[in-house]
Amino acid sequence: MVTKYKIWDDNNQVDQEIYKKMFLSLKPYFKNINFNDFKGKENSLGIISYEKVGPIIAKNMTKNAFISIFISLLGIFLYIFIKFKKWQFGLGAVMALLHDIILVLGVFSIFHNWNPILEVDQSFLAALLTIIGYSINDTVVIYDKIRKISNISSLMDFRKIINNGINHSLTRTMNTSFITLFVIGIIFLFGGNTIRSFMLALLLGISIGTYSSIFVASSIVYDLSKKTKKK
Repeated sequence: MVTKYKIWDDNNQVDQEIYKKMFLSLKPYFKNINFNDFKGKENSLGIISYEKVGPIIAKNMTKNAFISIFISLLGIFLYIFIKFKKWQFGLGAVMALLHDIILVLGVFSIFHNWNPILEVDQSFLAALLTIIGYSINDTVVIYDKIRKISNISSLMDFRKIINNGINHSLTRTMNTSFITLFVIGIIFLFGGNTIRSFMLALLLGISIGTYSSIFVASSIVYDLSKKTKKK
């Protein structure tokens, strides 16, 4: 059992409250056992062992996760810049990833009061890092197709080059995303409650990431390149 009941409260009485709630809920299934025996670790029935993560540790984990996201975005920008030799591609990829993160975070924040599984916790932050990795993979595939077409048809208008690059990689991107979403959807429906929040974040993130890879990242590259050319 995993609970986030009063996770930010460091009072030792919270542990007793959780024990009592568990005891009252499970009492019909236990016979001839009292509360003290239920929470005693030496018994075969009741609470055998438990682990507790304090609020200070939880805050540090959340802080480190956001730092990891920032470092990953910076690393992605440098990688795309070196690979495609244009800063517009790197900035377009990072802005598309920020678009994905903000939308998923917004959905979880807005609808959290209606559904308790929409929790912004460590598993959600792990899902964000997974979404970043998946989304940037789609974006790099489209960028690579744009670069190949640009090398072949250097005199073609850059807008047509981007459109052709997106069209040539569209089938691959949609098929890959559909298969991934299909598998994640099955795990979300039939998996346990402990991973449901993680799977939901992946469902949203990969759907949004597919859209941003096709329509956002390349459009930003075109707009930035057009402004640079005018200057």
